[in-house]
Amino acid sequence: MNPRTPVAIAALLVSLAVPGVAQAAPPPNDNRASAQTIADVPASVRGTTVDATLEPDEPQSCRGTTKGSVFYAFRSGQAGDLVLTLDAGGDLDAVVDVYRRTRSQLMPVACGVTDEEGDALLEIEVDERADYLVRVAPLANAIPADFTLGLVRPDAPDRAPGAALPAGGVDRSLDAILNPDDTWAVSLSAGRTYRLNVVSTSEDAAVPVSLYPPGTRSFSGARPVRTLRGTQYVLFTPGPGEGGRYTLRARAARGVKGAQPYHLQVGRAGSDDTAPGRFLGNDREVSAVLEGHKVDVVDLYRFGVSRRSDLTVTLAGSGFEAELLTDAGRRVATISQEGEDVPGLAARIKPGRYFIAVRATGGAFGRYKLRRLARTITRTSVRVDRRTSTTVRPGSTVRLGTRVSPAVAGPVTLVVQRFDPLAGWQFAQRYQVQARDGLAAVRFRPGTVGRWRVRATYEGTRRVSPSESGYARFLVASPLRRR
Repeated sequence: MNPRTPVAIAALLVSLAVPGVAQAAPPPNDNRASAQTIADVPASVRGTTVDATLEPDEPQSCRGTTKGSVFYAFRSGQAGDLVLTLDAGGDLDAVVDVYRRTRSQLMPVACGVTDEEGDALLEIEVDERADYLVRVAPLANAIPADFTLGLVRPDAPDRAPGAALPAGGVDRSLDAILNPDDTWAVSLSAGRTYRLNVVSTSEDAAVPVSLYPPGTRSFSGARPVRTLRGTQYVLFTPGPGEGGRYTLRARAARGVKGAQPYHLQVGRAGSDDTAPGRFLGNDREVSAVLEGHKVDVVDLYRFGVSRRSDLTVTLAGSGFEAELLTDAGRRVATISQEGEDVPGLAARIKPGRYFIAVRATGGAFGRYKLRRLARTITRTSVRVDRRTSTTVRPGSTVRLGTRVSPAVAGPVTLVVQRFDPLAGWQFAQRYQVQARDGLAAVRFRPGTVGRWRVRATYEGTRRVSPSESGYARFLVASPLRRR
């Protein structure tokens, strides 16, 4: 007998004597056929994904592959909105899928994933007396755990046109469940421009606000004329026959849990809020105050240039930006204050009319200073005895003439150089003169024969840009003779 045989038999007998470890049972609502029924709304039920499995014909999730799932079923009563919430326990990161069920077919309705705090919120628009299925499953790389599923019907929406909006605006807070919307009435006249500003003061929720035309009584099927999202400022002018009492509807942002504070305000636009704007003179500084948390969000300035110009715009103040636009509304450049104490922009612009819009960003408020400086672009040329290249006899005096276009005044520097065949061009003489009506000239007598050249630089002024010419060349030599 093999000496190992008794040991193997003994081990087998021991294994048969030890009772087997029972395999954990999946949750009772592990598959669609045994979905747990939610009979009433509001409802709050405890559940778990621990030991849950996947069916061979598992419904597709919006997040693709998941771990084992559990199911819940409910039938809607009246048509309307429902809010589904999931509060995940432990380290569960879960996806929630909602389907409308018609016989054996499932139609996706909504889908959501838990956030960093393990919460998910889905807003569902349900049909009357329809069947729905809710699927809860851990993400593919998540740890199964317990959770709490909630289903509630939010407060009834406000009716149009709503309470009158105060002139100073309102500061309110929305909640997807407790206060899903606010409505406000405001009277607007045809042909008059108004400022609308909404500021969402929570980083997690961008409250949308829609403007509905006069006569709106129900939001079902109604189309807004404008919609603002989050923190946004717009101008609005009712067209002919469109004056009357408008309705503003603020709605809680979808999928956000908890309070969603906002500020809403409407006011008539002034001369510095819309075209034509305030005139801004050249090399002038203006100081003004903007209140981005109210309705004074933008100041508009206008100016014009008759010649091609180098434009510099500087903006001082915290929380502001400025845009340079043509009179046709095309954006030319933007000043952003990121990383700069006194930011500015520089642009080369054509003759025309322009606007500068100063804007308070993100609800900022305070004082700013704005300055614009347009410097006429120049072109400089230089001639030797009115030529770009010439030959003169030794001992002659030449005229070095400069022309600046357009015909402006200002300082001009002329630098004369001579040529050495070994060392190249060498400095010889510098003249500093004043141009008048775009013209300046000096007399120069070369000290030796040889090759010479001259360049002119218009140094510019506060309102005129500098420019530099090319070279004018001249040869100082006697005629060559045969010897």
